[in-house]
Amino acid sequence: MSWTLLLPAASGVIVALVSGGLQRRLHPSIAAAIFTALAAIAAIAVVAVVAFVSVLFVSTHPVVAARVPWCGVVADHHHLPTWAGIAAVVAALAMVGSLGVAIRRGRVQGRMANGQSLVILPTDEPSAFAVPGDPGCVVVSAGMLRALDGDERRVLLAHENAHLDGQHHRYLRVASMATAMVPVLRPLYARVLYATERWADEDAAAAVGDRRLVARALCRAALAQDAYPLPAMSLAGLGVVARVDALLAGTPSRTRLAHAGLCGAAATTVLAAGLVSSVQVHHLATLAAHLCPGA
Repeated sequence: MSWTLLLPAASGVIVALVSGGLQRRLHPSIAAAIFTALAAIAAIAVVAVVAFVSVLFVSTHPVVAARVPWCGVVADHHHLPTWAGIAAVVAALAMVGSLGVAIRRGRVQGRMANGQSLVILPTDEPSAFAVPGDPGCVVVSAGMLRALDGDERRVLLAHENAHLDGQHHRYLRVASMATAMVPVLRPLYARVLYATERWADEDAAAAVGDRRLVARALCRAALAQDAYPLPAMSLAGLGVVARVDALLAGTPSRTRLAHAGLCGAAATTVLAAGLVSSVQVHHLATLAAHLCPGA
């Protein structure tokens, strides 16, 4: 087995993890799309390698090769260290299990939205978050409502509804599944989460027409929730200080240059994916030639 088989996975993970510098230079909606795509591409590259090595290891096992004709051909042309094969099989099983848990968690969250647009929880714990569904709903506790004044409540509802309108849970779901299968991508999930929070901040600022009010509501909610765990897509989510600074700095650019940057990043991502995938295609073509020598 050629170690170049690992190139797609290694390249995808490295590109994904070193892309953090883009966060401050892009509009949050653009950043959310790019980081989600990078997470998906990196995860697919890793899963493809793990699946290929697992199948190769199983097919070259003497017991399997003796019973399945084409497995004998594979065994004659591919030499795989036992430790690598066992590691790949274990990793594949772990990926399947983690992916199943992530999918089940997403379905449970989707069932929480009982067709209501707003749910008020009769609890003193200050919490507020968006629950995706059809059409989805905003969940706010009585404690959070008491912690904010009237204008800040408008910000809170605008922020959470922005999550639902922008379908931010789809970005987070893709990133969470990628992270579930490839834990080393966890920093990328945090970037997607931060980008969606910034995106909702900007939409809320546009809805209420006052960026300083949004920053104030964000600080007030963060102080109220300081002692409690924060769910995804909540007003006082990840990076409160940086988000307040961004709000006070002014509206981020959506100029042609920003869109050109998005197109360039997308083109680069697709090109990189194509280049590294060609390595895997080469290995698959070689395997097919062994299995079907007369084709």
